[in-house]
Parts: sequence; C-alpha cells; structure tokens
Amino acid sequence: MKRLFPDRFPLAEDHPLLEEHLLIDQYLREARDRFGSRLFSFTWESSPEKLPAFQRFSASSTGSRQRLILAVLERLKRGYPKALDNGLAEIIPALTDLYSRWIQRFAAWKPEDLIPILEAFTRIEPALKYPSAPLPVDVIFETIEKSLDLHYPTEEFQKAILALEDSFLIRPFTFHSIQTPATPAKKLRPAPEEELRRRERLRSLLEKALSLRLDLTEHWAQVALWDWRQIQETDPDAGQAWMELFRLGARLKSGAFEMESFPEIPGLLSRIGLPAFRESVERWWRWVGKEPGARAQLKSKRLALVEADPGLIPMRKSGLPMPELNVHALGILTLTISCLEPDWSSVQLSLLAERCLERCGPKTRSLKLARRVVEILATIPDPEADRRLFALKRWTHLASVKGWIQKQLFNRHPQLEDTVNLLEQLEERLNRDSSLDEKFQATAQDQLGRWVLIQLDPCLHTPIGTVAEYRSIESSRPVRPDDAIRQAIQFVQADLKDQSQRLESMIRSNPSWALKDWLEIYWNNRLNRLLASRLVWTLNDPFEERIESAIPKPEPVLTSDGRHVSSASMNDECRWMRPTGEILNDWGPHTEVRLWTPIQSDVESTLAWRRFLEEYEIRQPFKQAHREIYLLTDAERTTEYHSNRFAAHFLKQSKLRVLCRETGWKYQPIGYWNMNHGVLTCAEKRLESSDIIAHFHLQAAAGAELNTNTNTSRQNQRVVKGKGPMPVVTSDRVEFWKGKERIRLSEVPGALFSETMRDIDLFVGLSSIGADPDWGRADHSPGLRRYWRSFAFGELTETARTRKEILQRLVPHLRIASQLELSDRYLKVTGQIRAYKIHLGSGNILMEPNDEYLCIVPDNQKSGEEPVQGLPFEGDPTLSIILSKAFLLANDTRIADPVIVGQIRG
Repeated sequence: MKRLFPDRFPLAEDHPLLEEHLLIDQYLREARDRFGSRLFSFTWESSPEKLPAFQRFSASSTGSRQRLILAVLERLKRGYPKALDNGLAEIIPALTDLYSRWIQRFAAWKPEDLIPILEAFTRIEPALKYPSAPLPVDVIFETIEKSLDLHYPTEEFQKAILALEDSFLIRPFTFHSIQTPATPAKKLRPAPEEELRRRERLRSLLEKALSLRLDLTEHWAQVALWDWRQIQETDPDAGQAWMELFRLGARLKSGAFEMESFPEIPGLLSRIGLPAFRESVERWWRWVGKEPGARAQLKSKRLALVEADPGLIPMRKSGLPMPELNVHALGILTLTISCLEPDWSSVQLSLLAERCLERCGPKTRSLKLARRVVEILATIPDPEADRRLFALKRWTHLASVKGWIQKQLFNRHPQLEDTVNLLEQLEERLNRDSSLDEKFQATAQDQLGRWVLIQLDPCLHTPIGTVAEYRSIESSRPVRPDDAIRQAIQFVQADLKDQSQRLESMIRSNPSWALKDWLEIYWNNRLNRLLASRLVWTLNDPFEERIESAIPKPEPVLTSDGRHVSSASMNDECRWMRPTGEILNDWGPHTEVRLWTPIQSDVESTLAWRRFLEEYEIRQPFKQAHREIYLLTDAERTTEYHSNRFAAHFLKQSKLRVLCRETGWKYQPIGYWNMNHGVLTCAEKRLESSDIIAHFHLQAAAGAELNTNTNTSRQNQRVVKGKGPMPVVTSDRVEFWKGKERIRLSEVPGALFSETMRDIDLFVGLSSIGADPDWGRADHSPGLRRYWRSFAFGELTETARTRKEILQRLVPHLRIASQLELSDRYLKVTGQIRAYKIHLGSGNILMEPNDEYLCIVPDNQKSGEEPVQGLPFEGDPTLSIILSKAFLLANDTRIADPVIVGQIRG
C-alpha cells in the first residue's frame, strides 16, 4: 500500500486507476516545486497548463481523460474529511480546479464517456464528513449541456442525469470558513436560493434530454419539434413512440445502418400510425437543407400563422453542412421509411438524397447520409426505385456518387453484366412520365395549400411557362409564384434538360429502338414528346428494305401575337413527315428507330431538313440538323496520333471546369504547383459505347504573361502566394487512347471523333479569353493582346460558320433587316450614330471607320429589345447575344447606358 502526497491517499498496487493517481501525485509535486509555500493557492493566480504532468494528460486519449477525472473524484471522496482534519484543506480547491480545467478543456464529451463521471458524483456524498464539497457545479451542468447539443442522449445517459436530482450537487451549503488549525469551524448555513437555481438548471437539462434531440439550426428540426409537442398533447403514447424512435438514432454507427439492427422499428411504427408517419415525413422533407429566414420580413397578417406553425416561416437555403445530430435523426427515419409502401418510399428517399447532395460551399450537405440513403433505395423492390436512382445519377455532379449509384444499379440488375450501354437502355425504359396532362399542363401545390396550374409555352421557345404569375385552379385568379411553385417548375425544367442531354448523347452511341418501344418511351410520355417531336429520326424496316428520315408531324399553334408556329402533337397517334411535307404511313412491326445525324447523311438531305425546321419555325432542343461536322484534316493525317487543331489557346480555367463538368469530361485543375511553363495535365472522357478515351492536354500559362492582366490581378496574387487554381491555362494537343496504347486518329469512329472535337471547340469558344469582352479593355502583355485580337476578330471556327449560315436565312425576316448586312466574318449593323461590325465567332464589336473596339458585356437583365423569334435550336448563347447586340446597336440613339454611349460618341 502506497501513500500519495500530500494527503497520504492510500493506493494499492492493483488499483484500477493506479496510473491516473500517480499522474495526479506528479502534478501536485511539480506544483509544489514551482510554487513553494503557495503550493495550493497557485491555481487561483497562475496557469498550470505549463506543468509537464498537465501536458502529458492533454495528449492522452478520451478514455484516459475519463479515468483521470474519475481518479480526481475518488480522491475527493476519500481524502476530503481527512484533509480537513489534518489541516490540508487547500487540497480541495486544488483538486476541484484540476477537475474543472480538465473537463472544460475537453468539452466534446460523448454521453457514454460522461455516464461514469456522473455516476461518480452520485456516490460522493455518503463518504463525506461535510456535505459542502466545493465542486464547480456549473461546470458539470455546462459539460452536460454541450454533450446534449452535440450528441443524441442514450437512455443510460438520461438516467444518469436524472440521478443527479438526489445528489449533493442540488443541496448546497455555505459556511464562513473551512476548519483548519488556524481558523475554528463555523456553522454550516443552507443556501435555498442556490438550491433553487440548481434545480431549475437541472430541470432544463432533463427536459432537453427527454425531448426530441435535434439541432435547431435546420428548419426541418424546428418543424419536427413543434409537431412532436402537438402530438404529445393529443396522443402521449404516439409522442413517446416518436421519442423512442429518434433515440434509436444514437445507435447509428458505420456498421449499424441495417434494418436487422433495429427490431424495435415495426413496433414503434404501429404505435405512431402509418398515416401520421407519412404525413409528418412529407411535411418535414420540404424543409430539409433550409434554415429560417428573418422574421422581420414577415407581413403582419401572417405573424399569427407563423407563431402557430413554424412551417410557415420564410426559409432560405442553408450554407452549412448537415449537423451530425440531424444526420442520425434522418438516418433512423430513412430506415423506417423503407418498411412502408415501395412506391411512396422510393419518392421520399430520393428527395432526401437530393437534399443531402446539395452543395454547401465547397462540400456537400451530407455525403455520408446520401450514400446510406442510396443503399437503402437500391434495396426497394419496385421499378420506381430504379427511376429514382437514374434521376439521382443524372442530377448529381459528383463523379464518386455517380459511380456509387451505378454500382447499386448493377447490383439490382446482375443481368446487365456491367454493360453501360444496356444500363442506358434500361434508364430510357424506366424514364417516368411527368405530371403533364394531355394539354402539356402541370399542377403544383404552393405553401399555403393552393393548387396552381403551370402552363407550358406552346411555342416551345422555352421549356416551361415564363410569365411571372400563374393561374389558380380554385379561383382562376393570378397568383404570385412562391417557393413551392418555383420548385415544381424547376423539376420540370430539370427533367427536360436531363432528357435533352440524354438524347444528344445518342448521337455518339447511336442506339436503336423497335418502333413500338419508341412510341411507348418517347411518344406516350408527354415530357419526352416535347423533345422527340422536335427531332429528326431515322426509320428502318429491314424486311421491306425501306429507310427514311422523318419527324413527327407538328401541329400549328396560334401565339399571343397572332403568329402560327409549330408545336408537339396532342394526339395519341404519331404520324411521320418527310422534309417535303409528305406523310409516311404503313410502318411494319419490325421497324427500327434511331436518331438521325448529319454525319451519316448526305448534304442535300441535311439542307432539306434545315429548310424544313426554319419554314415550320421548329426550335430543336439541341443542334441536330445544324450540327457541326468535324472531319480529319490533312495536318491531322500527317501527325497521325494527335491533333493540334485547338492548340495554343488561352482559356479561363474557371469556365473550362464548368464546361467539362456539364459535358461529362474529367478535369483536374492546374494550380500554383504547375506554374512552371510546360507542365501538362489533361481533360479526359470515355467515349460512349467504346473503350476509347479522349485526352485534351492543357498546360500552365507563363506567369509573366498573366501578371499584367488587371482583370485577374487578385487571382494572380493568390497564385504567386501558392493558393488556388491558376486563372488561365493554355490548350495543347488532342489524343485518343485505348487502354494503355495511343491509337491513330483514323482508327476513331467518325461520329465519336466529330463529337469529341465539337466538345473541345465548345471549350475553346466559350472559355477563351478572346470571348470575354471585358478582357479587351484591360492592360495586357503583348502576347496576350495579340492572342485576344486574333481570336476576337479572327477566322471563323466550324461553329461560327454554322452560325453564319443560320443568320443568312434569318436576317431577311428580322424587323431591322434593312440595317443588317453579312460579310465574311461580321454582321454589319448600320446605326443612327455609327456603323458596327459584330464578329460571328466571339460576338465582339468593332466600330467603323477606324475599327475601334466597343465593349458591351451582356447581362441577364431585360434590356428592352424585342425577343428573337425563329431560332432553329437551343444551346447557342453566342447566337442570341449577337442578335441582341444587333437590335441594341440598330437603335443606338436610344441607348441609355453611359458607359456604352461614351464609347460610341468617343
């Protein structure tokens, strides 16, 4: 038996806290050596964190910290009476100060780690000679509260907090002095005010521990807590079941996210009631990922409603990741949802996955929960789960999540045998119909419960209604769109965009469908019909040896301005039409349908379809008939293995990264670590239905050329300091690889080569510094100035030449046609003050007679010019910008912008 300094604490060799007591002994001895006679009064005057024993404790694990605090409490329990009798009363504040510092220094205590400490408090009192141990009670309460804020309380933790009601902590006493040889003892006096304060504090902690433990920084948690309190008043048993269900969230760990680990869920679900559970989940899901907006923005008429229901508080998108406490709560709800009807469960799980995958600054809201939700969604035996998984795969931009979803789909359908092409065909078959009726209208419910009608634009110049007000079905009066209506519009827009991108990718993969399957997928589905009816298809009947290119016959629609344009047919029968206007009938059951492409057609057929689309004013969802074709050049046949067609361009890296992500290219940005000129990286993409990978090489631009650019001076300063990606990179060669071998350009299929070069032409055309009007006004190095002018006003690319062909047929029909003239590279505009030349490639402007540069930066605000009608396809913003600038400059006397006017008048 060993006696420790200074109170001769008895310590056996087999004591479970032997090392911890020895560390406390070392701590007290080091304090004596440093502070001398002020051995135990130093804690109130100086900081003991510099002592080696304290530093040794600071580097210990959580378990060691817990045992050290238990050793301090044991020392207080056994040594307190003897310390008072022997005149060593100063050890009590020394040990309590040590406990207070240690437990506050490591504030993120888990409930399971705090339980033994709280139980030790309840065991101190019976051994105390004097029931007024001066322990820092507020520190204990603060530690409990911090743990409740960060973690969901287990049942054992709740019992440990409840046991504190009968401990000495709640019954404080005060006395004038502590018994020492120099000072006689005085009578103890109870402190009723302090006891009342402590009981109130403990009562609030108990209420917090016994309530739904949620992080209220998210709005859905506030709504859930409000709903639970209402349920507690009307049905206490259901409220208790909800609390027990959320309590199960504390058991969600890395290996416990399976239904088999929670056998209590079915019983709790029956106590809650299936209709009540579904109603609550649908209500809460609307607010996941949102935080409350400012109450000051509320109108006075709605204040009463807001106080009665937090679900009516205006919300905004949260910019913070999902708190861990809410991740556990939503995780247990996810497992419970999987027990209900498959079709309903699939919808709710996919909605939660979308919320979890939303961007919060540089990170996602909760990638961990999103992966778990996808795993559970993949186990639901329902076709709707497949549709939702495919929708999530299209919706997210994270490559890791796309790969994870694809893995789950292969696990659900082993017959696909890891064939991506078959997976895409399955996706087309499962593509669900939207909520569009036979008139291409959709309904949505706003936040006040009103059903609102959303009318699609019959002209199909825009995918969905563009007016600012929508008609209410109940009152037939216009209503202002709120968040719910805007969200419904965004869903339809997202579906149209996703399906349009999928259809465009068929130009590369070129799949075929049986006619009956095509009608089921693309005609009977009204959302798909909006797109498929504006595209040209190839019909092939192998038995009759009949091949035709045709388009579904459009129907005329009268617009608000009295014009007749073409719209998708509302009839169930699909009738095919040639570019000459002739109707095609009698297609056999063996007819195959595939997307028509110009690269597989002759020039006469392509021109005929272009004239047809312009005559009927059909606006295609992407470039099909007017699509650029890229063939091998003589220079590329000479280089054989690589193409320098798009080399030596200066590209804005931020724009390039966005374009790569949208078109499916993988690109790792070049940062300060690649600043040396000549360091290469590449954007790469696996070409559809092949093992070929395209490489677009890029390299860091010379730093000397970039430092003179005033537009990116701040970015360059960050680069010089070693922070962030470089603002500008230089393009290099294009190569194609199969496995680890580079292949000849002539070995790449023509359609894949053309589409790859078209993507790269898009990268260069949109991300080049020459396409930025503002770049031309800044002070550059001579190299950048020469490049900017050569690109901004140089030879036309393939895309620009296609743009010129469209303008040749479109300009005569414009209102300002008499003021327009097309030349080799420019659209010339004769204004009231000066004449202007708009470059058909970059959209930049020169003013005659001395070719002075005119900078006009387009914005998203309405500028007042008439909307351009008759564009034959979507997806070419530069063409729209050129026409908008032409309308603006044709009436240059009416321009109100002082910056533009100052440039024009010189």
